[in-house]
Amino acid sequence: MGCIRFFTECLSSSRINKSFRELGLLTLLAKKEVYEWLKTGQKTIDVRRGKPRQGERVLFISGPHRLEMQIVDRQSGALSDLIRENNFRQVIPSAGSVDEAVNYLRRIYGDVEGVFTAYFVTY
Repeated sequence: MGCIRFFTECLSSSRINKSFRELGLLTLLAKKEVYEWLKTGQKTIDVRRGKPRQGERVLFISGPHRLEMQIVDRQSGALSDLIRENNFRQVIPSAGSVDEAVNYLRRIYGDVEGVFTAYFVTY
């Protein structure tokens, strides 16, 4: 009972990231669509704005759903360097082209300039 209460309190507070970091987990929020792509293995590269964060494992959170995956590689740089013709569907499975994948991320982040990090994930 105490463990469940502690876990619930951590999830409902701003301490969530710190608590999971202490367990060696990087925590990332994911839209429902993105969560489903990750869960079904359609998406194996998750691109986030900013420099790489620590952690060998990642916990994707989408509403009440949780998905823990292993980070097998990281690459950082401009979005144009990270999303290429040979991998854009691993980033955005519904995209028909590199431009569509970049536009999907533009809708999330607004500006697509600056440093981004690609996390290569697996179960």
